[in-house]
Amino acid sequence: MHKDSLIAAIQQPDIKSHIRHLRPILRKFRYLENRLYSVDVSVDETFQQTFMSVYCELVIWFRRFLHDESSRRVNMLFDRIYPDSGLPEVKKIEFVLWQLRR
Repeated sequence: MHKDSLIAAIQQPDIKSHIRHLRPILRKFRYLENRLYSVDVSVDETFQQTFMSVYCELVIWFRRFLHDESSRRVNMLFDRIYPDSGLPEVKKIEFVLWQLRR
């Protein structure tokens, strides 16, 4: 099995549906990450609260996804392709999502 088959597998509707819900969260997170360089975050309490709120959304998404059958399939395929990776489940999902970035 090749990594292309992993990418093909995650194009399935149930997994794509999860990813569709993640994209807006990632967009907000990236926007805030980019603002880190232009804002004095130690002073700007609103920024800190917004950043933490978006970060919590990300954590919740990963937590839900990790307990879903779709996540188990992705991790199983990842382990088949890279059997000796030794990576935790979250990192495997992160690598797969990185392959889908746009």
